[in-house]
Order: sequence, then C-alpha cells, then structure tokens
Amino acid sequence: MSRHSINTLIPVLLLALAAGGTDPLAAQETEPPSNGLARTIPCTSFDDDSHYPLGYEQTLDLAIQAVYVGRGEPEKNTRKCFFRMAEGLARHLVFENPNDPEPRYWYAAAMGLRAAEEGGRTQVRLAQRAHEQARLTLTVAPEHAGAQHVLGRLHVAVMHLSGFKRFIATRILGGKALSEASWENAESLLAAAARSKPEIPAHHYALGNLYLDTDRPEAALEAFKRAVACPPIHAADRKVLVSAGEMVERLLRELEV
Repeated sequence: MSRHSINTLIPVLLLALAAGGTDPLAAQETEPPSNGLARTIPCTSFDDDSHYPLGYEQTLDLAIQAVYVGRGEPEKNTRKCFFRMAEGLARHLVFENPNDPEPRYWYAAAMGLRAAEEGGRTQVRLAQRAHEQARLTLTVAPEHAGAQHVLGRLHVAVMHLSGFKRFIATRILGGKALSEASWENAESLLAAAARSKPEIPAHHYALGNLYLDTDRPEAALEAFKRAVACPPIHAADRKVLVSAGEMVERLLRELEV
C-alpha cells in the first residue's frame, strides 16, 4: 500500500478508534464503529512495516484501541479485521523498539485473539507466533500480567485438544513451541496474571474456567466472584462480567452454597 493511502486512512482510524480518549485504559462508553466503517478499511492497511506518520505513542494507542474495538465486535470478519490492524501496528513498533515490552505484548495479544477466529494451519501458526512474542515479552518484563495471561490461555487451548489433534498441531503443523503446554503451567501463568493485575476481570474469569477444567468448582466460584467484583474498564469487559455472573449463579446452584 502506498504512503498516500496510509496517510488517508490514518485520520479515519483515529476518529473511529480513539473517540473514547487517547488513554487506552480510560473507560470506553462509546459503541464500536459500525461494520460499514470497518469494511471501508482494508485489513492489509497496516501489514507492511513502513513508517507510520503518527508517532510511537499514538501508534501504540491505536493498536490497543483496535484490539478492544475488535473484542467488542459481534461480526467475525470485522473482529478479524481489527485484530489484523492491531497486529500490523504493534509489529511495526516491535521492530522500531524491540526492548519495549508493551508493543510486543499487544502484538502477541492481537495474534492470539485472531488465532481464536481462525482454523487449521493458520490457527496453529498464529498461536505459535503469539506464544513466541509473549515469551519474549516476559524476557524483558518478567512480571508482565498481559503476557502471562496470553501464555496461560494458549496453554489451556492446547490442553483442550484431543491427543491426536494436539499431535497434529504441535508436530505436523509446526506448533512445537506449544508442546510444553500443561494444566500446571497454565494455572501458574493465569494465577500470576490475576495477582499482578487483579482489577482486570478477564484474568479471574480465565482462572475460574481453568479451575472448572481441573474439577475444582469451589475455587472456580471464588475466581468468578472476583471477576464480577471488577468494574469494567473497557466496553468489551462487559461481556466478561456477564459471563462471570452467569457462572457464579450456576455454581451457587450446583454447590448449594
């Protein structure tokens, strides 16, 4: 894509994605852009590594906003489009400053989210790359909660595969980096993320689901309660809070607490 085309798209994206404020941790009460707007922006707009005329911090903020907008989108192809934009923007910043853990984390997060929307070889490739970038994030920032969460979720995803599918994914399709996945590693990572950033409901929600996967409903109930107690930071957090609330009600009934 030409520099002129990128320059033309930048103001549109800034208006669409940063309307809720330039602080990526500020509460977002605005709804995500419409599907029509998303379809006017090619997903490949930020796939190259040319210079973006935004500046470092603005480019990182735009990548973060694209992730959160994508998480809030109901339509699959639109979600994938935003995740690809976030991926391209963050990748550019990783090349520019490989020692900054934040772009590398958001690069991993965008690929991990897109992997959940894909299938087959593409899914394995994205998961492997997300795993690699999250691990690299932890080499720079060993206590990075976001990278711990991404790695933990990837471990859980692998453990959910049947033995045959796991063999296909980790050996034949080239996802060897995922072969170290285990419930123990997943729990260690997700628990560390929840301790480090307890205000993020997704951290507790993921840990609660892991406890259910490993037959510990009482621990799961407590984790879901902690998720429900978190105020939403982003619009996409509302989905997590609703799901966590439903799990609390279900477990209370089942455990007769």
